[in-house]
Amino acid sequence: MAILVLGQLVNVGSGSVALLLNMTGYEWDTAKGVGIAAGVNFVLSLLLIPIVGIEGAAMANAVSVAVWNILMAGWVYKKLKIKSFGF
Repeated sequence: MAILVLGQLVNVGSGSVALLLNMTGYEWDTAKGVGIAAGVNFVLSLLLIPIVGIEGAAMANAVSVAVWNILMAGWVYKKLKIKSFGF
């Protein structure tokens, strides 16, 4: 559970990046972000679950959530000039 919390901290800290992109006409960027994060999750799950089990699944999920939010926060700043990070 602690591993998943770390991924969610990045999620909370990045703000509502998916909502910002969707509401401003950049739905395709949101879809690309979801696709990239799903790919990261798939690959990391294949690599980590056989080695460390359920903790590997948690690590893969936390990293993919972090990757998705960091990508989208970068796109929000690049396209909308909004710093969405909470810190």
